[in-house]
Amino acid sequence: MKIKICIVFLALIAVNTVFAQDPCLEPLPFTEDFESADTIPQDNCWTDVGTIYTGSANYSPWDIYFGSNKSAYAEFWQGQPGDLFMLTTPPFDFTNEAAGELTFDWQSNGASHSSGDYFKVKLSTDGGTTFTTVWFKNGDNMQGGTCSSNTWPNGDWESSGEIPLPGVAGEDDIVILFEMYEDPLGSSSGRVFIDNIEVVGVFVNNVDAEVSATNIASLYDENELVSPTVDVVNNGDSDMTVDVTLVINDGSSDIVNETVSSVVVATGATETVAFSDWTAVVGNYTYSASVSDPGGDTDLGNNEITGEFEVLAEGACVFTLPYTEDFEAADTIPQGVCWSIEGTIFNGPDTYGPWDIYFGSNKSAFAEFWQGQPGDIFMLATPTFDFSNESAGELTFDWQSNGASHSSGDYFKVKLSTDDGATYSTVWFKNGDNMQGGTCSSNTWPNGDWESSGVIALPAVAGEDDVVILFEMYEDPNGSSSGRVFIDNIQVTAVVNNVDAEVSATNIESFYPVDEVVTPTVDVANNGDDDMTVDVGLIFNDGSSDVVNESVNSVVVASGETETVIFTNWTAVTGNYTYTATVSDPGGDINLENNELTGEFYVSEVNIDAEASATNIESIYIADEIVSPTVDATNNGDNDMTVDVTLVINDGTSDVVNETVSSVVVAPGETETVAFSDWTAVIGNYTFTASVSDPGGDINLDNNEITGGFEVVESGPCVYELPYTEDFESADTIPQDECWSIEGTIFNGPETYAPWDIYFGTNKSAFAEYWQGMPGDLYMLTTPTFDFSNEEGGELTFEWQSYGASHSSGDYFKVKLSTDGGDTYNTVWYKNGDNMQGGTCSSNTWPDGDWESSGVIALPEVAGQDEVKILFEMYEDPNGSSSGRVFIDNVYVNGIIITVDAQVSATNIVTYYTEGDLVSPTVDATNLGNIEMTVDVTLVINDGNSNIIDETVSSVVVAAGATETVEFPDWTATLGNYTSSATVSDPGGDVNLDNNELTGVFDVGTVSVNEIENNVVRIYPNPSKGMFIVEITSDLRMDIVHFTGKTVNSVNLLQGSTTIEINKSGMYFLRFSNGIIEKVIVK
Repeated sequence: MKIKICIVFLALIAVNTVFAQDPCLEPLPFTEDFESADTIPQDNCWTDVGTIYTGSANYSPWDIYFGSNKSAYAEFWQGQPGDLFMLTTPPFDFTNEAAGELTFDWQSNGASHSSGDYFKVKLSTDGGTTFTTVWFKNGDNMQGGTCSSNTWPNGDWESSGEIPLPGVAGEDDIVILFEMYEDPLGSSSGRVFIDNIEVVGVFVNNVDAEVSATNIASLYDENELVSPTVDVVNNGDSDMTVDVTLVINDGSSDIVNETVSSVVVATGATETVAFSDWTAVVGNYTYSASVSDPGGDTDLGNNEITGEFEVLAEGACVFTLPYTEDFEAADTIPQGVCWSIEGTIFNGPDTYGPWDIYFGSNKSAFAEFWQGQPGDIFMLATPTFDFSNESAGELTFDWQSNGASHSSGDYFKVKLSTDDGATYSTVWFKNGDNMQGGTCSSNTWPNGDWESSGVIALPAVAGEDDVVILFEMYEDPNGSSSGRVFIDNIQVTAVVNNVDAEVSATNIESFYPVDEVVTPTVDVANNGDDDMTVDVGLIFNDGSSDVVNESVNSVVVASGETETVIFTNWTAVTGNYTYTATVSDPGGDINLENNELTGEFYVSEVNIDAEASATNIESIYIADEIVSPTVDATNNGDNDMTVDVTLVINDGTSDVVNETVSSVVVAPGETETVAFSDWTAVIGNYTFTASVSDPGGDINLDNNEITGGFEVVESGPCVYELPYTEDFESADTIPQDECWSIEGTIFNGPETYAPWDIYFGTNKSAFAEYWQGMPGDLYMLTTPTFDFSNEEGGELTFEWQSYGASHSSGDYFKVKLSTDGGDTYNTVWYKNGDNMQGGTCSSNTWPDGDWESSGVIALPEVAGQDEVKILFEMYEDPNGSSSGRVFIDNVYVNGIIITVDAQVSATNIVTYYTEGDLVSPTVDATNLGNIEMTVDVTLVINDGNSNIIDETVSSVVVAAGATETVEFPDWTATLGNYTSSATVSDPGGDVNLDNNELTGVFDVGTVSVNEIENNVVRIYPNPSKGMFIVEITSDLRMDIVHFTGKTVNSVNLLQGSTTIEINKSGMYFLRFSNGIIEKVIVK
C-alpha cells in the first residue's frame, strides 16, 4: 500500500508576469508516483545526468519496479563499488511562494549496504548549477521501512518526513537531485526504491497566538507571596500585538482578574508577562490564562490554558521528628499533597506511571525503570521537616533492586535541601551494578530480603525548618535497564545534643627539684555539641594532707574546644605526691568517667647526668675520604649543663686525632651534636673514644664515654669498575654476597621460602618468589656500587622471564637508578600486569630457555659519578592473586663514550634552473653523534670566476641523531655553469671530518624544465671502471666536469648511443647542453 503525506498548500495571490515559459517548469503542488512511467528517466524533463554505472549492460542504473504499484529504483544490486546514481527532477516554480517542502517514500535493506554507501537529497536554486544537501542517509541507516529483500520492496514504506527547502522563496528555477553512491571499498547489494515524491509551497503570513505556560505551582503555603507570570508565544510569521489576561477564582469569585494590554511579540518569540503579586490564602483555586486574537488567528484553541492549585494552612506539610513513611496507607505516588514527583521525566507507556505502589504483603514505593526509557529521571520529594530545635539529623530507609538489570550510567541518589527544595546536595549514592538492594532477583517485584541504606547523616540541618529529602533515580541514556527500584520504611530522626566534659591533660611532670616554683594547669575539653560552663578543681596531696586544694569556677568551653585553666603557683618541697584534677558536670554529662584525671610526682634534689650518646663514625672508609666526625652529648639531668666533649682516634701506635670542644651547653633532656675537625682517611685499622666531661655531681659516669673501631681501605670493597657482569653462576643464595642487598623487601609468604632465591637449572638465575608471596609483598634487590668517574654515560642490559598471565594488573617490575649511593632512586625501566611476560615462559615456577632481553637501558646522569646503584624492584598487587615467579639473569652494566660527528647530509640545490628562477637554497646539517652539538653552516656558490654566494649561519644547535635544515638568502638564477659547496664546522672532537662538506654542480639555462625532460639522457653502467654508454634522443654537447668544478673534456654527441671513456677514478658530472646534469663514478 502506498502512503502519501499531504501538506495543505495556500498559494499567494498570483502576480501578472509575462515571461518565456520553460516547457519543463512545474507549478506547485507537484506529485510523481511513477504510475505512468516505463523507464527512468521517464521523460525529457527528468534526467540521470552525472550517473556513473559500471554494472552489467543487461541492467540500467535507474529503472521502474512493476509491482502492484510502480516505483523507481537505483540498481545497487548489479552496480559496482564506486558507482554514482543521480536522478534530477524538472524545475519547480516558487515565484509566488514563501517557502517549500519535499516528502517522498523510500525502501532499501540497510544490512545490504556498506558503511561508505550514501543516499542524499540535494537542492539547487539556480537550475542545477550548484546543489546543497537537505537530507542524508548512509550505511546501515539506509533502511527504508522493513524492506527485507535486496531486489524488490514490500508494502511497508518509510516516509522521508517533511524536508524544508531553504532559499526557494521567489525562485523559479528550483531543481531537486536524488543522489546515491556505492562505497568503493565495500560490497553492496540493496536496491534503493523511491516513490510518491511531493513538492509543495508553504503557507504565507500565518497568524497564531498561544498561551504556552504559566509559573503557577500546584501548591502554595499560607501567606506565601505569589508573583504569577504567563508565557505568550507567537507561532505566526509576523510580529503581533495582544492583550494577556489572568483570572484566579476561589470557587465563589475572582480574586485576581488582571489584563496586561498591547504586548508585542516578535514572530517565533516568547514573551513572559508579569502580573501583580498576590498573597496566598488557604483554599482551592482555579486559574485561566488567555491571550487575545491578534487578528486572523488560525488556531484559537491554544489561546487559553487553565489549571488549579491549592494553598495549605501554614505548616500543613511541615513535620516534626521523628518521621516514618512505610507506604501502607498509600495507593498512589505521590501519596499526598505534601509529597511531590515534580521534575520527573518519564517516556514510558501511558498505562504506567513513573512512580507507583507495590501491593505485596507489605506495600512499598517503586520507580518504574522496567517500563521507562533511556534518559528518564525519577524524582520523589518528601514533605518538609522541622529541625528548629534539633542539633543534627539522620535518615534511614530500606531498598531493593536487581543490580544486574541496570546499565553503568543508571544511578540512585538521595539529596538533601535545607532551603525547602531550592537547592540540593547529595548525601547517598549508588550506580550501575551497585544498584543491588538486598538479594532482589526479579526486575518487577521485591522479595523479602531488603537492604538497609545504613544511617545517613544529614549535615547542616541543625536549627533549620525547611528541610526536604529527594529520592532521585536516573536511567542511562545509552543503556537498557529493566530493574524497578523499590523503597520502604523511610525514617527521619533528630540526633540528641551530646554533653561531655573531660579533663584531657595537665602540665604536671613526674619530677620537680626542691624549691622549684610550679605553675600547674589543667586542660578541660568539651566533647559535646553545645558550649558548656564548668568548675575546674586541682588537689595536691603529700600522703597526709592536701597541700593544694583550689577551684576555678564558671569556666566557659566552646563545643569541640579545649580551655587551659591556670592555678596558683606552688613551691616544690621534698616528698612524694598525688594529684587529682576534676571538672564539674555541666548538666546531663553522658560520660562522668573522664571528668577526673589523677597522677603522681616527686620532689627531690636536682638530677645531674651527662652522656656521650652517639657518634657518626662509620665502620669503613675509603682512603683519602674526608671524614667529618661528630659526637652527640645528651643531658639526662634536670638543669642546663656545661661540658667539654673530646674525640680521640688512634691508629694502633699514636693518636691521629685528639681534640676537645669546650664549654658545650646542653639543656635538660636535649642532645647537642658536636662537630670536630675534618680528617683525611689513611689506610689502616683504628679505634676511637668519644667522651663528655663531668658537669659536676654526675650521678652516672658510666655513660660519659663510648668507644669503637673502624677500618680505612684502598677502595670500597663493594665499589666496582666497568664493565660489570653478574650471571649468578657462583651464587647459592640471594643476596649472593655482602655487596648485594635485599633491604626494603616485604615478604609475607611461608618461612620455608625466601623472597629472593637461586634457580639451579642448566644455568643459574635469580628469582623473586611471587609464587609463594602474598598480595602487597615488595621484592627489592640492590646491586653493588658502580664507579662511573671516568665515564661519559652508562647502559644496563639484563635478561628476564615470567609468565605474564599469572600477574594481576597492579603487579609491577621496575628498574631504578641511584647516583647518590642509594639515598634516592629514579625509574629507568618498567613492566606491569600482563606485560610481565619475559620470553615465552609458560610456567609460574621455573624458566625455559627462551629469555627476553631488557634491551639497552640508558642510565642518565651517571657521568662522573662514583656512587651509582641499580635497584630491581617488584611489587605484588594488594588486590590481586599472582603466581608467576620473575627470573633475572646476565646483568650487564657498562660505561659509554660520547661520539661527535657532524655531517652535511643534503642540500635542496637541483642540477638545473631556468634563467630568472628564484632559488631558496637550504643545507641539511645532521648530528650522527650521541650528544647535542652546535655548529656553523656555510654555503658557497661559484660561477667559475667568483663566489656569488658565500654565506654562513652560525650557532646552529642540532640534537643527537637529528637533522636541522638551514635556510640561506634567496638568489635569482643567472645564465651560467655553477659549483656549490655546503660545509658544517667541527663542533669539537668530530670523529669524521670527511662528511663535513657536500659539493655539486648545476646549470642555469634559458629552456624550461619541461623542455629538458622531453630530451631523455640514459647513462650505463654507473658506476663503472671508466667506460660509459650515453644514449640521447637528440644531438647535444656534453662537458665532463670533475667534482671540484674543473671541466675535463667537452664533446659533441649525435642522437643515439655513444661510448665515452674517463681514465681517472673519482666522481664526475656530465653536463649536457639541454641543461641535464648526471653524476657518474669511476671506480
